Amino acid sequence: MAGPKDEDGGKLVRAVGGEIRTDAKLAEAARSYATVAKAERTRRAYASDWRGFTAWCQARSLPSLPADQRTVAFYLTDRAERGRKVSKIVRALAAIAEAHKIAGHAAPRSAAPVQEVVKGIRRRLGVAPEQKAPLVVEQLRAILASP
Repeated sequence: MAGPKDEDGGKLVRAVGGEIRTDAKLAEAARSYATVAKAERTRRAYASDWRGFTAWCQARSLPSLPADQRTVAFYLTDRAERGRKVSKIVRALAAIAEAHKIAGHAAPRSAAPVQEVVKGIRRRLGVAPEQKAPLVVEQLRAILASP
């Protein structure tokens, strides 16, 4: 169920005694909690990644928010083609998803084309999850028999 419409520039709105009013102290507390939801280094990294994505989009006259899933897939591909590490590419995707979430848009991270590109990047750059061989009965018995 949706709450009261927030028409006051992003301040927290709550119902009090049947009337709707802005509670500045509560809004400040909510902003404070939201600010510390992520570590300072994570916030800085996400901000940097978001700036990189918006600059890339701007250079191509593409909207960054909300971003089309193909735009995100192409951006991640461009990062991979320029030799960025998989961990940095995945972090950039997390930053893009976070910006979309905060703005109230669907995060493009879950779109099939984006997921497939990320899987391909992981596989080609050598960090795809490896399928491990299952334990055989003898190995399991040896594990259970060890002290």
